[in-house]
Amino acid sequence: MANIEDVYSLHSWIGTATISVFALQWLAGLSTFMFPQSEMTRKTILPWHVCGGRTLLYMSIAAALTGLMEKATFIGLRHSGEARLLNIMGLSILLFGIFVDLSVALASYV
Repeated sequence: MANIEDVYSLHSWIGTATISVFALQWLAGLSTFMFPQSEMTRKTILPWHVCGGRTLLYMSIAAALTGLMEKATFIGLRHSGEARLLNIMGLSILLFGIFVDLSVALASYV
């Protein structure tokens, strides 16, 4: 096992920020939508809540992709089947996120 420091890479910083923003988003959603609020307050907060969720989606995608690249760098992958598998996995994660975001963005038009 390599002796690698914690929280030094872009992957760890993005992951930490994603978890922190998720906790804030969860608490804001709980306090706004779970407890009795006026309908006007909920309508005002909803676009910001959706925007925060979409931001979290892309932050988690960025964390996953940088984690894949970090792992590939650590184990020294070059031109091999494993490297192609990591690239396909990264593209799959990215495309999944794009389609989820499109479904959220277009849901208001249905």
